[in-house]
Amino acid sequence: MVNQIRKADLEDLDFLDAEEIQSDGTFVYLTTTVVSTTSGTKVVVVNLPSDGEGLITGADHPVQSGDIVILTGTSGSLGNGKFTVDTVIDDTSFSVLETIGTSTGGSINFYYKAGALSVGLDPTGMIHVVSNNVQDAIFELDSAVGTGSSGITALEHKTLRQLIHLADEGGPYEGFTTGAYQETLPASNAFPTSIIWWTSSAKLAKIVEESITYNANKTIATDNWKVYNTDGSTLLAEITDTVTYSGVFELYRTRSITDYSVSSGYITSEDHKILRQLIHLAEEGGPYEGFSTGAYRETLPSASPFPTSVIWWTDSGKTSKIVEETITYNSNKTVATDQWEVYATDGVTVLATVTDTVTYSGVFELNRTRAIA
Repeated sequence: MVNQIRKADLEDLDFLDAEEIQSDGTFVYLTTTVVSTTSGTKVVVVNLPSDGEGLITGADHPVQSGDIVILTGTSGSLGNGKFTVDTVIDDTSFSVLETIGTSTGGSINFYYKAGALSVGLDPTGMIHVVSNNVQDAIFELDSAVGTGSSGITALEHKTLRQLIHLADEGGPYEGFTTGAYQETLPASNAFPTSIIWWTSSAKLAKIVEESITYNANKTIATDNWKVYNTDGSTLLAEITDTVTYSGVFELYRTRSITDYSVSSGYITSEDHKILRQLIHLAEEGGPYEGFSTGAYRETLPSASPFPTSVIWWTDSGKTSKIVEETITYNSNKTVATDQWEVYATDGVTVLATVTDTVTYSGVFELNRTRAIA
């Protein structure tokens, strides 16, 4: 017979043991002592376990990428912590994904990762799930469970917030193709009734559309936003504000929201989260969900009606930037270019840059083209 499987052909790495599938992430399958850890290479060197079997050749406990290790008792506690195995180098050494300090000595426990991470799942057609393994899918479903009696789930609430920030003047940002084009209608009018962001100046596919109606005294009566799917025609959400005044002073507004994406699944929860945060950062909103309290905004030059720089810092110490807006003006003081830069958590590295170049008829904006990097 051909294609027979021999015992010599079988390796433990080709199989998931019952203990691995049943693991909740707390099952210790191997314990030994540490020789050293090195910060530059992120390599951990260990002594052979008491049974004399190595990390690769050990018949009962081969270590695999993705397994969890916890180190304790290292010199100066510099190597202590919880880490994820990246690559098993040989029978006594492996690298980790996370940053680790240089140290010697100590003890190490090896843990199987949660078994559900190794069980596949097809998220096609699901509304709240985008992951392709059971562990992460359950986490996403848990996030979508409502926390109160408001009639809306936590995930739906996040989704709506993201869509509102996309619609509310921020326009397209990270996740969209560069070259987006904004059209203001009617042209050269102090009271526009339509502001549309298109994917390009060809104006074939819409991203977001604002429609405005006015009272007789030219105050805004209703403000409606529509956010579109990537096809440029399918509605994802519609938001309408109805405004009440005392004379020309706004008293309050009532917002109605229809979120078509919750039932259709057009946008994933992760897409919503990323877009919500970055768009809010870019358009004056400043730091929002996921940022620490105490953020500080600086406008330069100070006491000027035409600022050229608006910076959100992590705090008043002004050592770490969150987002920075840089503005240039035409000779008539209309905005020529408007640029936003969003920074990584180090406050120095730029994650994304958006630059709007604005075209006018006199002092009335006609359109703007957006470059995204």
